[in-house]
Amino acid sequence: MHDILSCVDVDTWDLITCISTEERTFAVADNLQKMELLGRVGGIKILGHPLNQELQKFTESLSSQTEIGQAAFGHEFSSAEFELLSKAGDLNTWYENFVGDSESIVLDISCFPKKFFFLLAKLIIRDERIKNFIACYSVPEKYGKLPLSSQDEPCQTLPAFNDDNVSDDLYDLVLIGVGYSAMAFPSFLSANCHAGDVELLLPFPPGPPSYQRNWQFIKNINDAFLHEEDIEPTRVSARNVPSIFEQICLLTENGKRKTWFAPYGPKPMSLAMCLYACTVGNCAVYYTQPKVYSLKYSLGVRKMDDMNEAFAYFVKLGGNQIYTLDTQVHKS
Repeated sequence: MHDILSCVDVDTWDLITCISTEERTFAVADNLQKMELLGRVGGIKILGHPLNQELQKFTESLSSQTEIGQAAFGHEFSSAEFELLSKAGDLNTWYENFVGDSESIVLDISCFPKKFFFLLAKLIIRDERIKNFIACYSVPEKYGKLPLSSQDEPCQTLPAFNDDNVSDDLYDLVLIGVGYSAMAFPSFLSANCHAGDVELLLPFPPGPPSYQRNWQFIKNINDAFLHEEDIEPTRVSARNVPSIFEQICLLTENGKRKTWFAPYGPKPMSLAMCLYACTVGNCAVYYTQPKVYSLKYSLGVRKMDDMNEAFAYFVKLGGNQIYTLDTQVHKS
């Protein structure tokens, strides 16, 4: 993260982050502050539906994290609350009020549910006021025990990611990011798709215990297609967003194939899918949104020297989009 940010002549970055129960909530903010690059901090508290026995802990944890943000970042810090299943328009309004005359934004996707960070990324990409946009992902020490989430909503498209040309049965490819849990998605697949139309992106190298969890995910997907050949995954680097984006372009034949995305893999992999959907189109993004997340979704923050370990990905620089179909066509 330090190397990426030191490459550009930007004095101040305003940050959008998710206030969650995870210890890495302010990992990226802390790094920016140490580098003396941090401007305003917009923290979003997402009020999910914790289990009754965990409601008090959930509420206390969010309050504590908010107090930490206020103490660390002072008058530059603000927070807002959203229901997990809130409408996209509510987030749009908050975004407009927060951005103001900002030109440089960092979006910390580490703790955001995909429903939120996909929409925020799209708003920032499409916003002509924003000249510089970096997405960041901080690394926890480890993830909690399964299940990390539960009580899935029916599978549907994420807000603002439903292309009319690829709705219903109009698709050529289903591209699934392999993660820890397929949730209710296999049932959706068996009812709507054929194995021959499906590609799996497997984060590699996974390492234990991710290895076992990822292969159980793949088994669950293959079990959805009885009497059809098993789907062999395509291995991609778990955190190399440019490489994953390039692989997506190859699989979609540079945007020619109408694609359903299913972002169940690591956040950087999901980010690559999001960037493709925002800049290339001809796709829809499907997801089974959980209503309950584990209070110990992840534990700790991995360190690198005196900084929190975090990855930074340029999305816009000087008003120019980094991830475009033209970029990939010119490579080939």
